[in-house]
Amino acid sequence: MTAVVDAGRTVVVPAQRTSTDDPPPARHLDRVAAALLAATVAAAVVALAVPPGTPRLLVTLAFLVGVPGTVLAGYLRLATATPALRTVVAVAMGFSLVTVVAMLMLALRWWHPAVAFWIVAALTGTALAVRLVRAARTAPPPGRRALAWPPVRVPPARAVVVPLLAVGAVALWGAGLRPVEATDLGALGLVTALSPLVLAAYPVLVAAVVAELVTRRRTWLLGLITAAGVVMVYGLQPVVEPVTRLPVSFFHTAFISYIGEHGAAMSNYDARFGWPGFFAGFAFVVRAAGGTEATALTRFAPVVLAGLAVLAVRAIAVRVLGEGRAAWLATWVVLLTNWTEQDYFSPQGATYALMLAALALTLHRLTAPGLLERRTTSWRTPPVPANTPADRLTALAGVLLIVAAVVPSHQLTPLVLAGVLAVLRLGGRLWSTWLPVLIVVATLAWLVFAAREFWLGQLDMLIGTIGDPAAVQAGVSSRLTGDGGRFVVLGVRFALTGGVAVLAAAGLWVLRRRGTAWLPLAALMAAPFGLALLQSYGGEILMRCFLFALPFLALGAGVALSRMLPAGRHVPAPRPRRAGVRAVRATAGALVLGVFALSLVTARGGNDAFSAPAQADLDAQEYTYRTAAVGDSLEAVAPFGPLRFRRLDTLVQSDSIARCRSMDDLLGCVRSGRPDFLYLSPLHEAYGRIMGGLPAGWTAQLRTELVAEGWTVGFSEDGRTVLRRPPDRTVGDIVPPGTVLR
Repeated sequence: MTAVVDAGRTVVVPAQRTSTDDPPPARHLDRVAAALLAATVAAAVVALAVPPGTPRLLVTLAFLVGVPGTVLAGYLRLATATPALRTVVAVAMGFSLVTVVAMLMLALRWWHPAVAFWIVAALTGTALAVRLVRAARTAPPPGRRALAWPPVRVPPARAVVVPLLAVGAVALWGAGLRPVEATDLGALGLVTALSPLVLAAYPVLVAAVVAELVTRRRTWLLGLITAAGVVMVYGLQPVVEPVTRLPVSFFHTAFISYIGEHGAAMSNYDARFGWPGFFAGFAFVVRAAGGTEATALTRFAPVVLAGLAVLAVRAIAVRVLGEGRAAWLATWVVLLTNWTEQDYFSPQGATYALMLAALALTLHRLTAPGLLERRTTSWRTPPVPANTPADRLTALAGVLLIVAAVVPSHQLTPLVLAGVLAVLRLGGRLWSTWLPVLIVVATLAWLVFAAREFWLGQLDMLIGTIGDPAAVQAGVSSRLTGDGGRFVVLGVRFALTGGVAVLAAAGLWVLRRRGTAWLPLAALMAAPFGLALLQSYGGEILMRCFLFALPFLALGAGVALSRMLPAGRHVPAPRPRRAGVRAVRATAGALVLGVFALSLVTARGGNDAFSAPAQADLDAQEYTYRTAAVGDSLEAVAPFGPLRFRRLDTLVQSDSIARCRSMDDLLGCVRSGRPDFLYLSPLHEAYGRIMGGLPAGWTAQLRTELVAEGWTVGFSEDGRTVLRRPPDRTVGDIVPPGTVLR
């Protein structure tokens, strides 16, 4: 055993293993192949043997995504890559394969998910066997094996401080959790209903991260703390709120159910059906599991999707910034500042993670030199990465598989991916010149040929706002409404955005002072904001621009925060004065991340007073779906609420404000719309009060007036009401007392 002193740390290198310790490589790989093939078959059998329900759905999803993805990623030969890259690429390729198979079934009008499941399982087993047999034949001769990352010996007393801090943060968080109903919340949202223990947990966890980064940087511990951070931030609402928040998630499950039942997307219903890849992929999974709906997958989707995005950013940061603490800090900036809430069960959340996985794979295998390294050749000459042609071709195939899933799933994400790759090519970093061009061509081809129903008759909406800043301003200003509490939440979101931007600018300044190539990173930060001039996308476009730019802003912010923190522990120990300066700098870094964490909890929960339904809201909709006749209309008095999660093709479903575009005369709006069923909820009460300035109790007053006009109460539970329009009467007629409605 050898001890080496490196930068003040004692590194312990174990004795090397010799060839006599290893089994013959061919025999060893044969055993591995047999074990993995057996595991593949067993997983497939278990996925179909478990009774239909949530467990079977989860097992089927894990098999269809995890097993093929791992096998495909194995062909990329990522054995020496970071665990973050290997994991996120495997998951991305697995889900991309599921999406592509589902889209092929739709295109061929051959919708047989159960059969496709076994085809995928058989092809996966075959691909695994071929790869392992080839690996056995080309296995290198046995020899001495060295540890790539030798362990670091640290004093036992100090080694346990950071783990104790992390465990304490998780314990505080768990002890402070309690159920929260939307009716308990005001304009500030979820943060006002949280226990002080929960709020205290986030600074403690941040302190653990900073302490580890300043001292030892044990990768395994930082990985566990980061995983805990993802759960504590993005799992907070799924844990404390009664059902899936953001009711649009239920709408997406209705798309999945429709495709699963009919084997096709619905025509002329919603623009999202023009990009059905995400929905078709999950319809494949749900039907292969013997189910009919994907509701069970919606609640904790933010934890999974945000976790994959954080993992991908970690892989990107390691490639750009190296293995040092700047990469970890960039990862945590993304974790603690993504307030956009686009990680719910949606095409945007899934394709965002896929895009980042494709970028991570591209940066690791298809670019040279490093993003922050200066070029030695003209940008016109494609660089040649320091790997083999086979490595580049397999990586390119992996990126194209992900692109094949992203293009039919979302309108904006493939354009952003193409733009980022174009910046890399113009900056002389990307090996493949035609890759961004191919993505743009595929995106436009899908829009023109596959999404024709979306743009036919709406060309003015698509191209009328291109290059018009006024359209962006109008869309954004329309969202800057609400009462004082609402503006506080908006202010927190703007502050988070501005804070990340300031840190990113500071990071670019640090890179410039060091003499590194900072302009490519600056261009990547700015590139996503070009979307604002290409498409207004309602009032959400700047939010989407920030979402797509966040990984690159975080890289700059990670550099700035790393510069802020003190250097690692040195030998001999620093003098008292220097120790004080180190403590101040570490505290400042922890303070920045702690403020980010608490601000994020506030920002993400700011809409929960009207976006967090309860079980009674679902029960109200179930009542309507059971009793409404084909062709009836169901109207919610305001947006938000689990509307349109069933019967898309047999029931007209909308909300009064979207139809009338005003809150000034909702009673008149309901009268003019003549819905057969009207749905009222505390969610609508909060929305009208916070966003529209309506008086408290306005939904109760509306209910009273409608009942006086002859509407009947068909359902009532915990403040949720479904009113039925009086039959054979004109809405607005006063029904005399004693009249019997049949």
